[in-house]
Amino acid sequence: MTNADFEEFTTRLRAMFALLSHGRYTPDADACGLWFKVLEPYPMAAVVAGLDAHVRAPETGRTLPIPGDIVTKIDGIVARNDSRPSPEEAWAIALQARDEASTVVWTDEIAQAWDVARRVLELGDEVGARMAFREVYAR
Repeated sequence: MTNADFEEFTTRLRAMFALLSHGRYTPDADACGLWFKVLEPYPMAAVVAGLDAHVRAPETGRTLPIPGDIVTKIDGIVARNDSRPSPEEAWAIALQARDEASTVVWTDEIAQAWDVARRVLELGDEVGARMAFREVYAR
């Protein structure tokens, strides 16, 4: 963010706090300044997306965040946008590896997740294999 973003950032931050605290708390100028300093390395669009993601998520949208919570949301958004396949798409790619005659191009993450899922799949549990794959791939 740049100094020009401070006013918009402060407005958004205070609105989020007012919403989540049911109007009982909004950060003062000093707190807004500290928040801004922590989130300053990120572009304004990423910060807005992080604030929105915190409010929207069922597991976090009921609690007031600390700056690290928003950093985590921003980092998660960036990670999802790094052009790697989604867990479902990665599972579909990995399933092609069941046929040894097929040529499969995959990422290291798909290979690691497939190694775990393959063992479960060999036991005949395709649903369990998919669940295990998604857990390992997401990590």
